[in-house]
Amino acid sequence: MALADVVTSAFSTKRGNVLKLMSGTALAQAVLVISAPLLTRLYGPGDYGVAGIYISIAAVATVVAAWRYELAIPLTRGDADAANLLCLSLGLCVGMGLATGAVVFVLRDQIASVAGMPGFAAWVWLIPGSVTLAGSLRVLGFWSSRRGEFGRVAVSRVAQSVTAIGAQLLGPLRASGFVGLITGQIAGQLAGAGLLAIRIGRADGRLILTNARSLKMIALARRYRLLALSTVPTALLNSASGNLLPIAVSAKFGPAVVGLFLFAQQLLLLPASILTSSVWDVTHAEIGKLPPAQRSAVLARVHQSVCAICAFPVAAVALFGHFSGAVLGSHWSDLERILPAIAVMVFLNAVSNATSYFAAFGYYAAESIANASLLAIRVAALMVGAQTGSAFAAINMYAGASAVAYLGINVFWGVKLGRLGEFLRNLLTNLLIAAAILLPVRALVSDLWVTVLLGTLSGVAYYGRLLWLERRRSPSQPAA
Repeated sequence: MALADVVTSAFSTKRGNVLKLMSGTALAQAVLVISAPLLTRLYGPGDYGVAGIYISIAAVATVVAAWRYELAIPLTRGDADAANLLCLSLGLCVGMGLATGAVVFVLRDQIASVAGMPGFAAWVWLIPGSVTLAGSLRVLGFWSSRRGEFGRVAVSRVAQSVTAIGAQLLGPLRASGFVGLITGQIAGQLAGAGLLAIRIGRADGRLILTNARSLKMIALARRYRLLALSTVPTALLNSASGNLLPIAVSAKFGPAVVGLFLFAQQLLLLPASILTSSVWDVTHAEIGKLPPAQRSAVLARVHQSVCAICAFPVAAVALFGHFSGAVLGSHWSDLERILPAIAVMVFLNAVSNATSYFAAFGYYAAESIANASLLAIRVAALMVGAQTGSAFAAINMYAGASAVAYLGINVFWGVKLGRLGEFLRNLLTNLLIAAAILLPVRALVSDLWVTVLLGTLSGVAYYGRLLWLERRRSPSQPAA
């Protein structure tokens, strides 16, 4: 069989799995989009800012909650080894939760002062539980990916989103400001992890319990120690750089501005993460089993598809930010001052996330350099932005510097795969096409509902074109 046919077959096989994850993620994110106008009238930017600080602190520890051993679950050959890695990873999540609790005990006053919100100190004690729940949810997702149960992961994502939003809108703490947002987040994590654990227990419980052995876990921890030692520092750097802004900006300008940034980022990440998280979960489970030549070809197809699909929603949110106050409430109208810069950042971040497989290719040093550079660039941008005295200038500089760093990651993979020109064309062409379709609507229409109607029709035209091009590009070919 020719290489082109192998790649087409591999990509088509993943497509069904990606669609399963995308459907669940899309439903989960749709719940959040639909509920956004209600949430923003119940909670202000300050509430979102304090909740964002809580989430950012928990996220730094969550990314290494299992010491990155979860990455080996879909890569290891035998189910017995995978079962032991699952148990090892879950145990480490519990341990990291306890360790986080010790850190919170020592630094609780400093954490509360950064938030600048009375009463926040009483709720920092929930951070260790969030770390354990979020880490366990990630581990269980990798096990399900290995077993090919992507529908199971999709259902858990819907349950997590529905539970979180339901608790934030209807829960007993909904009138308590940031507390309602934090407790809703935890309720969603508990629902997602609990549902996934129950379904895994029913389907794979016998397999896991039969093979779980403490000595085997220790042996596997030693076998994959290079993976852990190589990726934990880089993951911490990446997580720290991604969660730096909420903490730094809140300390300088207060939590309300942080809330604007985090909500803007969330709105833009919604459409992008529907695709990129699903693509990464599925591709990571399979790419390690492919020969190097096939890996490169598959990643090139992924890059092309992700650029095309993410460009339109990101451009739409950036161009129509002036409707923020009308849709979300008057106290959210300042979103339009930061949406364009954040849009470019999120687009390049989404594309680089979907096609960055440093561990699968063994590029551990390159990943460390990339994440260290990203952190340094963001710190420098925040320091310069803070000197202006404007929170919005600081955020825009942070977003612009981050976009440059993510573009650098795209260039790295383009060079490594020998497809730099193709990668750059994918990035630029799709954004220009999306902007060309939407700019006339932006320039000629001022009514919100007419804009929604024309924007929807523009989206149908844009994605209809993509489907037509895909059908022309992928005719059925006989095997060589």
